[in-house]
Amino acid sequence: MPTTYIMIELSQRRLLFYQNQKAYYTFPIAVGKSQTPSPVGNWHIVNKKIIREPSVFGSRWIGLNNPGYGIHGTNAPHAIGTAVSHGCIRMHNADVEQLFDAVAIGMPVIITP
Repeated sequence: MPTTYIMIELSQRRLLFYQNQKAYYTFPIAVGKSQTPSPVGNWHIVNKKIIREPSVFGSRWIGLNNPGYGIHGTNAPHAIGTAVSHGCIRMHNADVEQLFDAVAIGMPVIITP
């Protein structure tokens, strides 16, 4: 197991950022709805983007190596804690901004049921 990675627990609707094999950050998230579930599996970060214009993706995008899926902010913060997305992981903008600064391209992202 790598020492720095992201663990996403879909059933708990939580994202944990591990550094030196300890949970350094934990954040509430929104996950995919039943018709468009979040993809369970072992992924990694392939791109990062700061979003400057108002967007449904909030202020940051962290893309996964599963095309079209990523971790991002939201313009609907009331949805955090629910199963509402098209499969992406949604976070409060302040949380995704904090995470964005801590992650690197290639970092593992493990999504569990």
